Amino acid sequence: MKEDKNICYVCEGQIMSEEDLVICENCNHIYHKICWQEIREECIHCKNKICKEKLNNEK
Repeated sequence: MKEDKNICYVCEGQIMSEEDLVICENCNHIYHKICWQEIREECIHCKNKICKEKLNNEK
């Protein structure tokens, strides 16, 4: 994953304007609005972290 503040976490495309920007309230990862809608407005990073924690707790 590129460490650029203007790169979408889903498509890794550059976000060109603030109007096209969505920021996760929990972890501050950024998304294009359309990418955010495509993932049903659920942060991939937060969801993966929660899933990993849940699996670890089940062991």
